Amino acid sequence: MNRKLWLLTLLLFYCLNPSYTQESQATGQDIEYHFDKARELGNKNKIEPALEELNTAMEIAFKNNDQKALIDTYHKFAILYLRLQKDESAEYYADRSKSLLKDISYPYGEATHKYIDAIISYRDGKNFLAISMLNEAKQINNDRNLLNNILFVEGIIFLNLEKYESATKNFNALAVNTDIYEKDYLAAKAHIKLAEINNSTQNYE
Repeated sequence: MNRKLWLLTLLLFYCLNPSYTQESQATGQDIEYHFDKARELGNKNKIEPALEELNTAMEIAFKNNDQKALIDTYHKFAILYLRLQKDESAEYYADRSKSLLKDISYPYGEATHKYIDAIISYRDGKNFLAISMLNEAKQINNDRNLLNNILFVEGIIFLNLEKYESATKNFNALAVNTDIYEKDYLAAKAHIKLAEINNSTQNYE
């Protein structure tokens, strides 16, 4: 009898509060919206508005105690600061995400962390360590956008090592990519790098 009463109470709760499940679903949608806006603004070099979007996403993640969303937010902060050449700030957010990753299983978060560490290692002159980290990231998660960004960084490292054939292969793949988030942005960056390679090899046509 008590179980029936409990089920009835639960049913009434959902009937009288239809916004409950909607709000729960909207939380994730809200965070993704701010992530998308931050990506879009960052790719247009509108850094301050991009940081504001990430701050909003972080507040939502904190409010809902969403550890995975918080890890994603920290990673996006780190990537944005790496783009600004502010490695110290990037490492600060990377460290915050690392502490959270110790407590949960989150392959996408682990792969993104490897990607960030690889960029930092490359900037420290550790090219082969960076390539190794990128390969590890590819093994952990197969998210298309992350894999495409890994491909780009890998191409830059090959270019730095004057491995023009390998770099060209990566950038050609990105020039015709089908990324759902950054298709044109990644293609534009790839074409610029292909131009650099052809200039270095005196392939002016």
